[in-house]
Amino acid sequence: MPIGGTHDSAGLSAVSRGWQTGQPSAPVMAISEHGCANPVLILDELDKGVSDLAGRNGSTMGALLAMLQPPADGYRDSYLLAPVDLSNVSFMATANSLAPLSDPIRSRFIIQPVPAPTEEHFDVILGEVIENEAGKLGIRSELLPWVMADDRRWLRTAFVKSGCNIRRLEQAYRILAGDRAAEEESAMCRPN
Repeated sequence: MPIGGTHDSAGLSAVSRGWQTGQPSAPVMAISEHGCANPVLILDELDKGVSDLAGRNGSTMGALLAMLQPPADGYRDSYLLAPVDLSNVSFMATANSLAPLSDPIRSRFIIQPVPAPTEEHFDVILGEVIENEAGKLGIRSELLPWVMADDRRWLRTAFVKSGCNIRRLEQAYRILAGDRAAEEESAMCRPN
């Protein structure tokens, strides 16, 4: 579940029946949709989930707290109007910073810091960037323009100069792939 940019708890918690868009909480929906009593919910960028300033619409972190440590009779889903046992649901989260996360939230997760990538990770990350780009285009990676030795050096330099920023590497690769595709198209259109 992408949490970044959410301003209420509606993506995670239930939306009560009184609303036209009423629906059960995300864990209940995952259990129902997948026929699995022990789903894993991955909350992406949990640190970006903020409530509105007046707190009118709840917050992702507030809803999550209620799910991570519900009362003895279970988490009360306001759409189902009943307690639900979420004890078999696993919650995982990603965060770029722990600072926005409250102590009660932090204490309910096992925190595994992941160091930032370095130049030594370039080859593996580039391979993933290429695979992801192929996936977005719906093609096999072998059909993308070939990355020549000079291209690889340019991409490595762009990666390192950006502070090993993966998004910058993705952007650089798209530029390179676009240029190589245009060159290949131009070469195919030339008369022999």
